[in-house]
Amino acid sequence: AVMAQFLETMHRAGARNFLVSGVPIFLEMPIFNMAWPIVAGMVNAGKLEELGVSPGDPPRLAIEIQGAALHDRWEEMVQDFSRRHSDSRCVFFDEVASLER
Repeated sequence: AVMAQFLETMHRAGARNFLVSGVPIFLEMPIFNMAWPIVAGMVNAGKLEELGVSPGDPPRLAIEIQGAALHDRWEEMVQDFSRRHSDSRCVFFDEVASLER
């Protein structure tokens, strides 16, 4: 909601060209080496079952699910903004897909 509000604020101020970068959940980034034990503990404690991740599942699955959900939400936000503001150009940049190439 914060990003959508920001786009609207910028549009009201006169901006007409927007590049929205996706959340960089690139699993090969070194920072995830620190996160895996924390995520694994949450998975094995059953704290992520609402995501469809059960105890014993790999922690990578939980992060992949969250990354996909964020990607979809941001891409949909960009599409919605573009539909509402045909006088503007709003493009979604899939940073993770670019990093995976």
